[in-house]
Amino acid sequence: AAGQQSLSRYFSEKKGDEERSDHLLELAEEALCESLTLEDRFETRISLAEVLISRDINLDEAEDHLLQAKTMIASTAIGDEAHIEMHLGEIAMKQDRDEEALRHYLRVAELTPDYVDTWADLGIIYGKLNNLEEADASYRRAFAMQPDNIDLYFDLNLIYSEHGRGNEGIEILEEGLRANPTSGMLNLYLVTAYIEKGDYRQAEISLEKAERLGVD
Repeated sequence: AAGQQSLSRYFSEKKGDEERSDHLLELAEEALCESLTLEDRFETRISLAEVLISRDINLDEAEDHLLQAKTMIASTAIGDEAHIEMHLGEIAMKQDRDEEALRHYLRVAELTPDYVDTWADLGIIYGKLNNLEEADASYRRAFAMQPDNIDLYFDLNLIYSEHGRGNEGIEILEEGLRANPTSGMLNLYLVTAYIEKGDYRQAEISLEKAERLGVD
């Protein structure tokens, strides 16, 4: 199952072959279900839940596996609990149970405050709940940890844009450029933001910078 999951990621991320990737996940699901009939293990339930989440199917079953896995961990296993809470939050958000997702992600932040993804996940759910102040604060925690992660600036910009606050989204991208002045990709993101605003002159300037710097 672990091998099939690894190959699935390879075909999805490197080859763009989603059909083959999903078939491998289906095989991994079968192997894990068989494994579970032989021995009920924490790792098996976590892996099976992750496969179901990746396939975006049977999310209630995935949630049940996570909750059962939670009963198997020691009280000192902070990382394991955080891992489970993160996936529970992911499922809740997929099912539009946003307040519940927030509770799970806040628990993750309580357990593992030193991980960038913890704060990015919180920022996303706060955005869904229309709490832009907390979304901004969460992403700024992430910026402080990884100022060179340009995707973080783009994601917060997107949250602002989706709430009709494109100018503040542009300010976030410009802040990212101050931290990463050689990023062609951030300039490319700015092109899109300026076009949506109707500022074609600034879009052209950013496009020229992106072309000069190159985009990885």
